[in-house]
Amino acid sequence: MLMEDFEPEPAFSSETPRDSLSGKTARGFIWMLGQTVGSKLFSFGTQIALARLLLPRDFGLIALAYTAVALAGVIRQTGIQQILIQRHQQFRRWVNPAFWFEFTVGIATAILLAVASPVAAVVFHSRALIGLILVIAAAAPLSPWVVIPTARLMIDMRFKAIALVNITYNLIAMVISIFLAWKGFGAYSFVVPLPIAGGIRAFWLWQLAKPRVGAKPQFRRWKFLAGDSGLLLATGFLSSIMYQAGSLILGLMYSKAVVGQFFFAFNLSSQVSQLLSQNVLAVLLPTLSRMQHQTQRHSAALLRASRMLGLISIPLSLLLAVVAKPVVIVVYGAKWLPAVPVLQALALAGVAYIPSSPAISAMQSQGRFRPLLLWTAMQTAVYLAAVWVGSRAGGAAGAALAILAYSIVTSPVMIGIALRDRSLWHKIARVYLGPVMAGSIAFVPLGAVLLLWPKFAHQYVLWLGFGVISLALIFPLSAHLFCRSDSKDAWTHAIKFLAARRVNSRREKAG
Repeated sequence: MLMEDFEPEPAFSSETPRDSLSGKTARGFIWMLGQTVGSKLFSFGTQIALARLLLPRDFGLIALAYTAVALAGVIRQTGIQQILIQRHQQFRRWVNPAFWFEFTVGIATAILLAVASPVAAVVFHSRALIGLILVIAAAAPLSPWVVIPTARLMIDMRFKAIALVNITYNLIAMVISIFLAWKGFGAYSFVVPLPIAGGIRAFWLWQLAKPRVGAKPQFRRWKFLAGDSGLLLATGFLSSIMYQAGSLILGLMYSKAVVGQFFFAFNLSSQVSQLLSQNVLAVLLPTLSRMQHQTQRHSAALLRASRMLGLISIPLSLLLAVVAKPVVIVVYGAKWLPAVPVLQALALAGVAYIPSSPAISAMQSQGRFRPLLLWTAMQTAVYLAAVWVGSRAGGAAGAALAILAYSIVTSPVMIGIALRDRSLWHKIARVYLGPVMAGSIAFVPLGAVLLLWPKFAHQYVLWLGFGVISLALIFPLSAHLFCRSDSKDAWTHAIKFLAARRVNSRREKAG
């Protein structure tokens, strides 16, 4: 799908969509998307069970424990996985020093957590935190046994294997958590599964990938990893600051209730991003790394991926903005009504920033870690200033509107910076205009009716139903009108994919 602008398939090709790079990319996205959906369902089920079996004190303890280990969590983001994928042609050369580098960081993280556990106990006035943090620390050294084989599997585009391992990991962790909670282990029900299920996942991934690692750490090569790793670590740290900035800034100015409204809306609005952009990033990095030295094809692939992601994410974000009030009332209750305008603004922000997320994979695939860090630092400064001004002016809603304005301005620029071919800059508008027009035709009338129609019993449930109908029926028609080539591409590839699945299934049965 990403390459066909410059490499059209012949009329009679022996390579099926299952085997081609475009087919593997689409197939990988489907598997990773399925993994995310399954993991969220497991997480939701676990939270319900633990909420019934544990006490509020247990949830408070684990919240404090995770807060205490947040800094160490950032340190563990070495970027080794991205570096190995970007250097996929020299994987054998770098896998050994990368393993020992990652292992050293994991051990250092475990030691740091062990030393910090008594400090956290004193700061938060709870000795129970020591044991919880020590259990979390026990899982840190497993990092290289997960990162290295996952990088190998991603390079080989074996996304089905990754998805199956990760969803099994979540299932095992869910079962262990519920069992421990049932047996009265309290807050330990959250953390004990981490080293147990994590060890099973690490062993399984290593058996699937079988990377060749020797006993010599090859320290002399570490400096060639540490440079890029430091850049990615700093980039991840700045991204974490942006992710937490809204709640932190509002917490300095307003009550916990205002912070809670923003936090609730932010988490709910981010579900579309987590469902789509994170999986796209995971699949795109190995795909774009294969064409990192072919500027024209790489840039065209970036734009194509952004258009396809926009075709999916923009209508979902617009629909969430339109039906925010029915969603909040029906699912979460009327007590969250003050969070509705915050949710609407943040959902509209997703219209801008989600389609730009492939730019991150594009820059990482070319090893442009320093420009990515510089851009992220600039983004962070602008983001913090915008959220600060918006928070002072309008509380949680003001912060959300500031994020919306920030996203509209910076997201197209992000795509432009990732492009190496300046002749394609004018095509950035195509990423947004078609899906926005199609989504507006599909959902704005629904929003107008929702505002003007007189109230009646169960009206919000009915409006949610109308929203689903609009997404399923009206939007495909309007998308065919405003972004015909992209929607046609999506349908064509879906049909090819399903046809290839049928053929392969028949071959397996015949065999």
